[in-house]
Amino acid sequence: MASEGFPSMSAGTRRQVTRAVGATARRGAAAPGGELPGRPTGGTDAGGPNLGWSRPGEALRLLVTGRTVRSAAPVAVVVGSVLSAVNQGAAVLDGSLNWVSGVRMAVNYVVPFGVASYGYLNAWRMRNG
Repeated sequence: MASEGFPSMSAGTRRQVTRAVGATARRGAAAPGGELPGRPTGGTDAGGPNLGWSRPGEALRLLVTGRTVRSAAPVAVVVGSVLSAVNQGAAVLDGSLNWVSGVRMAVNYVVPFGVASYGYLNAWRMRNG
């Protein structure tokens, strides 16, 4: 039985693992082709929108329509604020800000947003073949 494969597990722990694996399979998270259980497979996330994509244009559409904002915005705010404080802090304290400093501060927020969005969308990418 299952205890042969898990000799150090108690019977209660084996039951919990078996239930969790069974629930994952029933939800369809275990995808064919050897993908990891629980990894997005292009389906819906808890009844949410379908974020699966396979071509860069589809990913760009998801980015432009704001599908990554909920996960990427908090990252951009924290990382952008730290970068702005480090890179432009002296100019802010001196009061010597100009439009170039403003552009640099904006980039400090845009780049982390783009990186976090890329990471989020990459988890939903459907590979061909």
